[in-house]
Amino acid sequence: PRVTAELRRLAERYLPFPPVVVGPGTRSGMPILYDDPKEVGADRIANAVAAYDRYGGPVIVVDFGTATTLDVVTEAGEYLGGAIVPGIEVSFDALFGRAAGLRTVEL
Repeated sequence: PRVTAELRRLAERYLPFPPVVVGPGTRSGMPILYDDPKEVGADRIANAVAAYDRYGGPVIVVDFGTATTLDVVTEAGEYLGGAIVPGIEVSFDALFGRAAGLRTVEL
């Protein structure tokens, strides 16, 4: 969020099309069947829209990053929600930091 405005200016300057910054209120065309749609991260909605556009539904989207997110889209293209769990590196750090008998391995 701290660099969004600067990234938008960069994209406007160097890309041949206007950037779309996804956030609360952005119309994605996908109904969000979640208690409070504003609580769902823009990255998760963008992933869901892209996966549904590419593969249709139903689809489960898995995104591996600092956190691993799993999101579900119905056959009709509705975002149902999902789960957020620690990412692989975060999990490795916690596991090796708390299990004295385990050796660290390269991922």
